[in-house]
Formats: sequence, structure tokens, C-alpha cells
Amino acid sequence: MLFLSHLTLVLVVVISNLLTTKVSVNAGLLLATSLVLWLGSLPLIVINMHLLRYLNAIIVSILNLALSMGSAIYNISLSHYFWIDPWSYASRTIALLRIQPNGTSFSPGSFFANDVSFIYLILLSVSVWLLFNYFLSFIIVRKRQGGNELV
Repeated sequence: MLFLSHLTLVLVVVISNLLTTKVSVNAGLLLATSLVLWLGSLPLIVINMHLLRYLNAIIVSILNLALSMGSAIYNISLSHYFWIDPWSYASRTIALLRIQPNGTSFSPGSFFANDVSFIYLILLSVSVWLLFNYFLSFIIVRKRQGGNELV
């Protein structure tokens, strides 16, 4: 199902680009980038599901928007401390397209222009997702059993 939605996205982008600009895009790169973006946002799924238990959906959306914009504005996704902020994982994967999270191109001599750290980013993202998933499910089970000392 996930692969089908990514394939549909790539197909729509390729066809619309051909119809509007008459230039073909690299469909493989587009598919790989959309999959890596999805993997980069895996930890946010668990965080947001947990936040939705306590906050309104609009507040969670505004919080996500603010944290994502903060990651881009303060260039957290391009710093060495990007791993602390899960909201910067997906924007760091934009380096696959050889552009910065704010939309400007990398200079040819930039470290990120030839970076393959997205492989480590995928591993980090999946690890953080598994860790959050395990920890939050542990809290939920403890809460249901009556042990509220962790919450």
C-alpha cells in the first residue's frame, strides 16, 4: 500500500512535469527521495500519536509546524546535532535532491553535496521510531495496569 502511494505520487509528478515543462525528471531519484522522506518522518508518527492523546489535533499540528520551521530556520538539520531533533530528520533527507532545507542549492564543494549520511539517517530514524514505540507502549501498558508512577 505504501509503495503504491509513492509510485502514484511519482507518476503524477512525472506526467505533470512532462505536460507543463516538457522536461523529464529522474523518476528513480524522486521515488527514492519520497521513500526516504517517509522513513525520516517515522518517529514523528509515534510522537504525534502520543501527543494526540493529551492535546487537541490543531494544537499538535501547530506545534509540528513550529518545530519543523524552527529546525529549518535555525539550520538544525544541517548541524552536527540534527539527531536530537526528530523534526529535522525529514528535512535532512532533502539533501538527496542536492538542495538545502530552505530551498537553495548546495555549493559544489559542500560536504552535503556528496553526502551519503541519509543511509545513517534511515537507520537513526527507524531506531528512534522503534525506541519511541517501545517506550510509549510500555508507558501505556503500565498506565492500564494502574502503575501511574511513570506518567
